[in-house]
Amino acid sequence: MRFFKFILLVVFCCSCSFGYVQVKEDYNLELKILKELDIDTTYVLDPNFLDMQENHNTLNKNHFMRAFKEEYKAVAILKEILGDQEIPKSMLYLAVVESGLSNHATSRVKAAGIWQFMTGTAKRFGLRVDDYVDERRDPVESTKAAVKYLTSLKNHFGKWYLALMAYNCGDNKLDKAIAKAGTDRIDVLLDPDKKYLPGETRHFIKKILLTAKNAQDLNYIISNGSSEFNISAGIGVTKLRLPQGADLSSVAEAINMSERDIRELNAHIKHGVLPANSRHSGIYIPNDKKAMFEENFNSKATPLSFYTVKKGDSLYKIAAKFNLGTDDIKRYNYDLKKLKPKMRIALPFEKLPKAQNVITYVVQKGDTLYGISHKFDTKISDLKKINGKTSSKLAIGESIVIP
Repeated sequence: MRFFKFILLVVFCCSCSFGYVQVKEDYNLELKILKELDIDTTYVLDPNFLDMQENHNTLNKNHFMRAFKEEYKAVAILKEILGDQEIPKSMLYLAVVESGLSNHATSRVKAAGIWQFMTGTAKRFGLRVDDYVDERRDPVESTKAAVKYLTSLKNHFGKWYLALMAYNCGDNKLDKAIAKAGTDRIDVLLDPDKKYLPGETRHFIKKILLTAKNAQDLNYIISNGSSEFNISAGIGVTKLRLPQGADLSSVAEAINMSERDIRELNAHIKHGVLPANSRHSGIYIPNDKKAMFEENFNSKATPLSFYTVKKGDSLYKIAAKFNLGTDDIKRYNYDLKKLKPKMRIALPFEKLPKAQNVITYVVQKGDTLYGISHKFDTKISDLKKINGKTSSKLAIGESIVIP
């Protein structure tokens, strides 16, 4: 291994002597990043790391640029918070790798938000996750929690790169890996043959290192016409302390923003309404909108209750039960795509009223929508609308709501 590293070092020096200045710049960047994360600088010559760069560098750069261009507001918020903390600046790239900097990101195991917290870990570090609020999707509070979590992992393992590994696979699994390997050296833990750590974790730490390097590659950033990475902390947000029931639509109206944009900035407010006992869960607006808000805001308080979806329910049936329009339900369930039994949906009531008796008809053999409409003296269009139908097809045994 020492001989191999020596040969690589010779090749590197020869390349520089022939004028490959960019190679030298890349090498210096890599050394800087490794030192920041407590990684031995000899890892820059590790064959597995070199192979990773060769095969994934362009793809990783494209992912990096896309994340920074699409989520540039989050970049400004994260840089401002992380800049005040005693942690490596490279921790920003953990968020790039985890979620592409998107508050809406959700993994297959239900980790959520920019920092991809699981519910249990989020609550352990002070984030609120319930029917009303999911602070894993709050860019400010989740970043503060991520700093606490990463710092606790650093205190336990002693090195930042180990904290990053534990963030991905868990501290217990990393403890076992170190014990089995007999060392905490990064080249040993990431050995693809020994497999002390899961493949996902081995790939994860390398992607962070490459993303950090790409972030320092000003030539690449300039050639892509992007200045998002150099956004100053001047683009920020203000957290509003509003009363229970204040809704995002009234905030958007007061500051002349679209409801879609205000919801994007407040993905942690699940139903567009600030709940009771909100603690630090406020509503964010851009800093430059604060004066306009104070001048124009008139709260439209909307208390919420929750209904548990039952088998056979549809959006139209629920709306009919509670004398609501389907738009009323959609407004307070912004990301509602498909109803499933036992799902809880928000309804605009201080206390959920007793559901109205809705007339239903069970489809029999030979029934048609036309025949049912005549039987109950109603329009086919009304039957279709209240039952969410796009065609006139019926199934025997199907329950039809009658307007």
